[in-house]
This record gives sequence, C-alpha cells and structure tokens, in this order.
Amino acid sequence: MPGYEVTSWNGMLAAGRHSADIIARLNTEFNKIISTPAMKQKMLDNGYEPMGGPPEKFGAKIHSEILKWAPVVKAAGVRVD
Repeated sequence: MPGYEVTSWNGMLAAGRHSADIIARLNTEFNKIISTPAMKQKMLDNGYEPMGGPPEKFGAKIHSEILKWAPVVKAAGVRVD
C-alpha cells in the first residue's frame, strides 16, 4: 500500500488495573535492564533496537499505530472472530 512503511516493534504492557506507582516502578526497572551493556548487545544481536522511555511515549506509539493501520484494516475488511 503506497505511503506505508512496515516495521515490527515490541513492548511491555500491564493490565490497566495497576497503580501508577507500580507502572512507574516496572518502567524504571525495564529501562535499567535494557540499558545494561549485556542486554543491549543481546537485543542488538537478535535484531532489536532497544528504545526505552516513559510509559507515555510507548502509549503514544501504540496510539499512532492504531491511527495508521485502522484505514488499512477497514479497507481490507478484516474482522475479529
């Protein structure tokens, strides 16, 4: 489809019922883990580019992907069974 670039990405998600404190702690710990030299190298060796950042940044990424792909899903007539 013209105008679309496809990339894959991964991230950690938690159920919405967790407190902001728990989410902040998890985010801090995951950012620490992916910034260690050993983990960073392991991720790079497996084709991943560690990004990290605050939960709001990842939330914005998810939102932008939904907006980007919604028209494609609609045009293709994709349905969830």
